[in-house]
Amino acid sequence: MGYIFITISIFSFGISNCLWVFPLKHLSVWQVIVYRSFLSTLFIAILLLMINLMNLKQLNDVITSNRFDITDYLQSFAFCAYSYFGLVFYNFSLKNNTAVSIAVPVASICSIFGIIVSVLLYNDNFGFYERIAALFFFGAVLIIESKKGINLKFSRGTFFALMAAFIWGTSFAFFPIFIKKLGSGMFALVLESTVCICSLLIIFFGKNVSTKLSEPIKYFKQIWPISICGFLGTLFYSLSTQYLKMSVIFMLDTITPMVSIVGGIFLLKEKLLFKQYIAVALIIFGLLIMKWV
Repeated sequence: MGYIFITISIFSFGISNCLWVFPLKHLSVWQVIVYRSFLSTLFIAILLLMINLMNLKQLNDVITSNRFDITDYLQSFAFCAYSYFGLVFYNFSLKNNTAVSIAVPVASICSIFGIIVSVLLYNDNFGFYERIAALFFFGAVLIIESKKGINLKFSRGTFFALMAAFIWGTSFAFFPIFIKKLGSGMFALVLESTVCICSLLIIFFGKNVSTKLSEPIKYFKQIWPISICGFLGTLFYSLSTQYLKMSVIFMLDTITPMVSIVGGIFLLKEKLLFKQYIAVALIIFGLLIMKWV
């Protein structure tokens, strides 16, 4: 069952990585995120309510926790709020006309940051294969940014993708802790609602709030598919942690950028330079070495 859950999550997130491009052509990052996360939060809340009303005890034990500790919820909210800015930077990368086929692999470098966190917190080893993967990642970024010779100055799009990688890598490692405490469904609800609240706060502190919140309605048909994918991806990722070891989930998650790359080519008609295809291949190869070997 866990493999089914993580497969649904992988394809949901992989496709949604591509779908962000369409509404971002017309709207700000904050507008798209707030509508997407509001709908995802609503879907999860309805699901949890239905499970509770139908008294499906077997599901209820997995979806929600039997204990309630306000400290757990506050800590979860804090980590989700931090992780939220990874999504923001990823969308900034797309907003700066970075191809999904580039932005997603670069953001996938979050794996190396996650390992560094594990080394610092849990005294894990930064072994030979991890070092090789890190070299592949660094070389890939240099190739992506190179014009004539080596250029160490990143473009805005690549810089934002790297920031997303850093934030996601240093936050995702903690998520299983809170999933275990809150339950899969409740954590998914906290995660999506946190994303919605953070975006709303940023919009409300800006000017012309009513215009900013009403304008996305015109592009609703471009936003709701991202919400569905976000809902399925978040929920089934959380559920998969109840059945599979995190090491297995991390390994299988290497498929996500591959799904996004294929989606970028076929859905978005993206065409990269030959050197960029080489760079993307290096990143994917580095991920495979680090997680599968």
